[in-house]
Amino acid sequence: IIKVYFRPQRQQQHTEQFELVCGTTSLLIPLEAVLPASKLQMQSAIDFGSVPAKELALQLLPIKNVGDAPLRFSWKIEAPFSIEPIAGQLMPSQILSCEVRFEPQEAAAYHASAACSLDNGELLTVQINGLAKFPFLSLESSRIDLGEVVVGQTAEAYVRFGNHSPVAANFTLTLAGGSRDDVFSIQPSRGTLQPNEYSVLHVVYSPKATGTFSCRTCTLATAGGNKLTLTCQGTATGPQLRLSSRVFCFGNVRSGQSPSKVLYLENCSNVPLVFEFLQDPNGVFALTRCSGVIAPRSITHTAVLFKGTLPTNYWQRIVCLIKDSEPLAIDALATVYDDSSRPPPLLYKHIESYLAKVQAGGLTLLNGTADLTTTTQVQSNAQQQQHDSSSSMFNVLGQMPPSTQQQQQLAGPDSWQALFDGVDAAQAITVSSNYLDFGSCSRLQPAEPCSFTVSNNTGAKVLAALLVTPWQDPLGQLGKVAQVFQAFPESLELRPHSSATLRVVFRPPHDGVYYCQGLVLLAGLKAMRSFRLAQDAEVVPPWCIGIMVRASAGGSFPSSKLADTCTLGNQLSYGSMNCLYMSYGCHRNCWCATTC
Repeated sequence: IIKVYFRPQRQQQHTEQFELVCGTTSLLIPLEAVLPASKLQMQSAIDFGSVPAKELALQLLPIKNVGDAPLRFSWKIEAPFSIEPIAGQLMPSQILSCEVRFEPQEAAAYHASAACSLDNGELLTVQINGLAKFPFLSLESSRIDLGEVVVGQTAEAYVRFGNHSPVAANFTLTLAGGSRDDVFSIQPSRGTLQPNEYSVLHVVYSPKATGTFSCRTCTLATAGGNKLTLTCQGTATGPQLRLSSRVFCFGNVRSGQSPSKVLYLENCSNVPLVFEFLQDPNGVFALTRCSGVIAPRSITHTAVLFKGTLPTNYWQRIVCLIKDSEPLAIDALATVYDDSSRPPPLLYKHIESYLAKVQAGGLTLLNGTADLTTTTQVQSNAQQQQHDSSSSMFNVLGQMPPSTQQQQQLAGPDSWQALFDGVDAAQAITVSSNYLDFGSCSRLQPAEPCSFTVSNNTGAKVLAALLVTPWQDPLGQLGKVAQVFQAFPESLELRPHSSATLRVVFRPPHDGVYYCQGLVLLAGLKAMRSFRLAQDAEVVPPWCIGIMVRASAGGSFPSSKLADTCTLGNQLSYGSMNCLYMSYGCHRNCWCATTC
């Protein structure tokens, strides 16, 4: 073993050799001492190929230090190319992937050399090439009309679009007006189409408000400036309820009798239909089923009852609210007679004639009794309005439908006015207040009466009566009724253009109960009390005005705190009261069960 020792005097590379003589033979052995060296290894070229203009394309460039000393590097390159990181250090055998970015702004061919400077003095270059082109998208249709869609349902449509360029197209879809909650939903909102590839846009229309027309424009765009517009539109409609009849004429009814007629309701839509008739179940005209839900494409029925006892003519327009749709209405009319009084029969043609006169001038009966003898009448078109022959249900009832003009008042936008303002635009009979509040009272002492004024704005004498439905006490004997509210006097005779006062008293049978009831003021011309005093052409329908009264016995129930169920004490039920309240501009019937 030969030991060789090396003791360098300065940092430089040394090369020596020594001769080894063995007998007659000699051998030269070279000796070399080198310093630690660094060396960078990487590919010499990168080709991006075809890329979309004004978009960012990325490729990775791996570099490796194959030397045995740390190596520092830095890049220099011109736009539209860039490299990240721009500089750094590699330890021996370390590999780093540099990100080469290509973001062209114009459609052209690009060539560049990326120079990598090393700390050992070396300079390496990488050739980078790329071709930029603008993408081109097209839509098969620029407008989609989804037609009429029932609220609660959705309508769908598909629009095909494609990329006709040799580069990939990265697209985004934006709705005009921002990303607020909308009735239109379009997917996908972003994506990529490869060259000569096609896809579809899925458009979903979910209407929320009946009667609204919705139109939204969306933009399908690429970063290169290719923009396409798609307009989506649709109309929201409500579920359609068809009634077997709009007029229920009970004819002449002897006092004490309670005739009834069947009303069929058909849901002509593909969604469940929620309905509610705004009528007191204990009123003069009542329905056995005031509210409910009708399954899609199905039929249900209810009965219209008449409970009038006072000999006179009766007419009420009963409004039916429909969820997500405009209200409908039915007209119920009857004539009650007894042995001492026989009013002229009230027919629907009399109602049509009166309403037509009101619409024409708005001053019917306001200028004296001469208006009663006018012979101008509006002829009913009932025989020309035939029911739908596709369903035998609507042909067997034999009810007379209203004319086209009156049908507009019983359905559609005009029915909202009838709901809130009533059907008598002439305001022949008016009251000072439609709402009476007794406040907190006790059954141990009489309550202070509430009064309101009834005004006769016509030129004829009028008879008026406040109809108060008896209240059935759930704690009393079965079938026994009580008059919680009473009117004094029971009837009024008003001279032309005069007024009178009606008083309502409250007599609660129990404390701790909230009472609320709808009363009806029925007024008619005095000449209508006998058929001998009015000819058929002179018959005028009565006027019906609703009066809401409420009171609490033995406690205070603020209206702002009134809930659907009032709970007091040990949950012993005292029954239910009919409550009519307004919420968000719409009437609704509810039953308020009071317990104590």
